[in-house]
Amino acid sequence: MDFRIDEQVQAPVGVVFAALTRFQRFERDAAEHGIGVRRGGPADPGVGTTWDAEFEARGKLRQLQARITEFHPPQGLVIEGTVGGMAGTLRVVLSPLGPDLTGMQVEMTVAARSLSARMMLASLALAKGRVAKRLRKMVRKFARRTEKGQPAYA
Repeated sequence: MDFRIDEQVQAPVGVVFAALTRFQRFERDAAEHGIGVRRGGPADPGVGTTWDAEFEARGKLRQLQARITEFHPPQGLVIEGTVGGMAGTLRVVLSPLGPDLTGMQVEMTVAARSLSARMMLASLALAKGRVAKRLRKMVRKFARRTEKGQPAYA
């Protein structure tokens, strides 16, 4: 299952990348929503930065592992992760459209690796429109907060 969101941010590309890689804020937001998150890897964000997270979904405790596999300041990054029998990739590409305007392209791909994950993904496919709408809303919220200089989290 694939999702793609394009958004414009009224801020320089460097500012948007800095907001995107302010991982402490995203981690704090996740913790406020009951998600346990631990970061590992290098002290500075970059290739090899990892996260282990625990959260409850559909009545079960889930384990998520994620890792930055590509890191290209200020053009973007790629994070790959697994949860149960599912694997996913999040790619964010930033393009300067002007001195104070950045194009942001967010692509998310999710694939099943097991039978139970295929079943879960099939039910998710039925709600793909709602999931896409929610993802678009999160990306827009990130963009507007970044424009206002507020802590950038989705």
